[in-house]
Amino acid sequence: MATDALKNIRVRIEKAAQKLGPQVVPNWMLEYICDCEDRWSPSITIKVPNPTNPLERIPKSYKAVRVLHRKSGSADIWKGGLRYHPDVSLSQMEGHAIEMSIKSWIMNEPHGGAKGGIAVNPLELTKDVLEDLTLAFAKRAIDDGKMSPRKDVMAPDMGTNETIMDWICNFYIDYTGDNIIGEGVVTGKSVGNGGICGRKSATGLGLHLALQTFLGAKEIHLQENPTAIVQGFGNVASYFCKFAEEFKIKIIGVIDQFGGVYCPAGLDIQKMSGYAESNKFKTINGFESVSPDYLKASFDELMALGADIFVPAAIENVITTSIAPAMNFKVVLEGANSPTLADADEILNQRGIKVIPDIYANAGGVTVSYFEWARNTRKNPSNLRIRIPDNNEDDVRAALETMFRTNGAELIQISKKYGIPYREAGYALALERVSPYIKAHLRMD
Repeated sequence: MATDALKNIRVRIEKAAQKLGPQVVPNWMLEYICDCEDRWSPSITIKVPNPTNPLERIPKSYKAVRVLHRKSGSADIWKGGLRYHPDVSLSQMEGHAIEMSIKSWIMNEPHGGAKGGIAVNPLELTKDVLEDLTLAFAKRAIDDGKMSPRKDVMAPDMGTNETIMDWICNFYIDYTGDNIIGEGVVTGKSVGNGGICGRKSATGLGLHLALQTFLGAKEIHLQENPTAIVQGFGNVASYFCKFAEEFKIKIIGVIDQFGGVYCPAGLDIQKMSGYAESNKFKTINGFESVSPDYLKASFDELMALGADIFVPAAIENVITTSIAPAMNFKVVLEGANSPTLADADEILNQRGIKVIPDIYANAGGVTVSYFEWARNTRKNPSNLRIRIPDNNEDDVRAALETMFRTNGAELIQISKKYGIPYREAGYALALERVSPYIKAHLRMD
């Protein structure tokens, strides 16, 4: 059965295709885009410590999945995250793989979307077991022809990080002997191991760049020094919060899966980061204890209290038809993938709440990942609108700003042309861009 995320994406693709018309997206192409190229779902077996006898190791299997969506005619690779989470499933990853394609096409990047992961809670594993599982997965993927800098390039996602990407990269080079472009097998690596400056912060920074694009175009109007409430405090959310002061945004509420905190005068993000880093689950739960001005708050309470901006930057399917009517915000800036259900979108539109959609807003990570892969493989893009930056923070940021500004302007133009919300405009822009390549590749139109 398809997940809500997969259903949402298919509904949105169909709406955008109808707006563009059959001359741009004929029915056969719509079916092609709503399906995936390849699905892979092996079991990965490793030996783990026996809970009743730590000196003994026993076999345990973990389900792994990888989905490749579609490439445009100019694409070299598929690209997308590797997620470690108990809820990882094939249908969930199908939806995210399609969304990754849409995101890449909006940003004018020449690759198709992919997504995958392992059904595991990484916090329950020791570092040694986590490394064993990662390398067993990498070996199986290489042996099955699924992992290569020339085919499918993985990147950090929920539950994974640059350490895991370094493990995979080093193993791939040692196992295959590819010392030429082997570094490009994954992105999101540490800078000393073939990574690129600014990759870790790219998605959080990109959210600000997306918002600034819409503010600069006067599509969105906010008070001076606007306020924000953020869901999540992982990589994306924490970097959004860290950059907030630079962009004169005051963070007044944060909530993760364990608990939330609220302060209308603003939260101390530096202290919050230290607090989260100091505990095993990296949570902000209990942070209200550091100041008498801080209040413990639930998700529902934060939605009702509201702010200028809401940043869902944790998991999918957060904004539902029951949540949307109670939300007290002017703008939703989507940091997570698929945080809003399609039916809830209609409610937000009716209420005049502007949504800067995930398919554009959180594309900073995949964009800087593309820069990293291009540098690793010495691949110069044929698209003259993409400039591969030098490996320093300033140049990476400048290139990222250009990507958000130019592609965001085209998304806004499509929204105005058809009189449609930004999310639908994003899907329409992606389909409009990929349509000529698919027609040429399949020669069916």
